[in-house]
Amino acid sequence: MIFKYALPIQDEVDLSLPKGSKILRIECQGNEPKVWAMVPRPPEYVPNEIRKIKIFGTGPQFSIPEHLDYLATFQHQNFVWHVFEDLNGAKR
Repeated sequence: MIFKYALPIQDEVDLSLPKGSKILRIECQGNEPKVWAMVPRPPEYVPNEIRKIKIFGTGPQFSIPEHLDYLATFQHQNFVWHVFEDLNGAKR
């Protein structure tokens, strides 16, 4: 099953997903960033886990630590955002 979740544009986001979910896509629907994830079936019988998401804007110089896994790039209004999952911060 594939479900959609809201993704606020913040430096760090705690995203609650059913354990074992796979993030498939991140983009704006209308004017709101969304995450599409394939979730275990049936999800109501699977406990949730917190996935630590980090979002960076285009332009500022920063280094990407090895524990950040690239997920997607999306546009929102006049900005371009780059989304990573913090593999050290996951509560699974």
